[in-house]
Amino acid sequence: MATVGKYDVILIETHSKKDYYGYFQIKKIGAAYGTANIMIIRYPTGNCQLSSVAYMNTLLSITENNKDDVWGILRACYNLLDHVPKLAVMDVRETYAKAMDDCFSKAIIHKHPYINTNGSHMILYMVSF
Repeated sequence: MATVGKYDVILIETHSKKDYYGYFQIKKIGAAYGTANIMIIRYPTGNCQLSSVAYMNTLLSITENNKDDVWGILRACYNLLDHVPKLAVMDVRETYAKAMDDCFSKAIIHKHPYINTNGSHMILYMVSF
């Protein structure tokens, strides 16, 4: 567990000794509501230089798009796992584009908008930590 500002970052589950993934719960300290679950996946495509952050929408939502909170929580999550690449793929709804651009303005390597198979407008980001 780690504490970042007003949030507790709790490692709920990881895959054995290799840390192929980490499943985290982010809780607002002292709040009855306000939790988010995110997952960090090591080598999602088989590329040893790449990781992925799943459920970024929920992290952006709970932190109200606060850049310092988002970065601090992600750093804490990555630090709780061993040898996870600091180059990450993130897939978010288009409605979070401004929040992503604000939070990761200098870290975005690539972004690609697309429409997924159920018609949702999404953006795929590649971000370097």
